[in-house]
Amino acid sequence: VYGGFLMSFVPRQRLGYFRYGLSFQNMATVALWGNLASLFLALFFKIAYTLSPSPLINTAIIVNIMLACLNMLPIPPLTGSTIFFASRTYYIFSLALIVAASLMIFYIDSILLTIIGSLLIAALVALIWHVFVELK
Repeated sequence: VYGGFLMSFVPRQRLGYFRYGLSFQNMATVALWGNLASLFLALFFKIAYTLSPSPLINTAIIVNIMLACLNMLPIPPLTGSTIFFASRTYYIFSLALIVAASLMIFYIDSILLTIIGSLLIAALVALIWHVFVELK
């Protein structure tokens, strides 16, 4: 067909290990790295903002934080649904990590404190979730 476009109707969940070597956990890890890339870019802009404050850089920080947080919603076209369907505990850890890192990037100036603090908060939230929800 000339002048048309081709659409693939193969669902994403049908990419099994037997065909492509992908599992749900591998797909969730790839999906999470997309959101973490937005946070790393926000961290980069935060460093640039401390060197030379600019409203454009501040807007770039806000846009990247919003992109990372909104992509974590478990709505099927977004990457949060891929993480949610792989493992609920993994989803809770990654959601807590991204929300904590987003708040810390926006309100705390120390980059090292932001990284360590968000990892500790995410681990604590995932542990509480696993003990009180998953083990019941």
